[in-house]
Amino acid sequence: MLRYFIALCLLRASPADAPPSSGLLTQTLLVYLGIGWLISMLHLEFANGLLSSLVDTVLLIGMTGGLLAVRGYKSRLQQTLIALMGAGIILGILAFPLLLWLNAAQQAELPPGLVSLLLLVLMIWSLAVTAHIMRQALSVSFTVGILVAVIYALVSIRVMDFLFPPM
Repeated sequence: MLRYFIALCLLRASPADAPPSSGLLTQTLLVYLGIGWLISMLHLEFANGLLSSLVDTVLLIGMTGGLLAVRGYKSRLQQTLIALMGAGIILGILAFPLLLWLNAAQQAELPPGLVSLLLLVLMIWSLAVTAHIMRQALSVSFTVGILVAVIYALVSIRVMDFLFPPM
């Protein structure tokens, strides 16, 4: 599955390539929650970090399920969620050391220069991966996939900022 998730992040695989397996979905969901919790712990306390990861996961499942239902593709939900969460795991693993670096730079009162640029590149890559997955899952153009990815990201940011205001 690691090869599949990497290929997905390189835009060389599609959500349809994921095996439709509730066991795999559960495993992917748990690892996704764990990576999200680990990343959120960089700026939130334990309970809020866990809650933040849960909210992110519920948003991902709800928005994906809603979009697939509107398009009449509810049967694609399991594979699409496996793809989105699997890609999220890979991208989260890549983001974690960069976020640690950024925290260290901020604590040392150093300019974040290179790490900020790398995080921006990773964010754009993440949007492209999400757009790629949604384009195929929803059978829409890449442009619409990008629009869906950006709207999802903006909604997610707004909800997280509302529930967990920056200090």
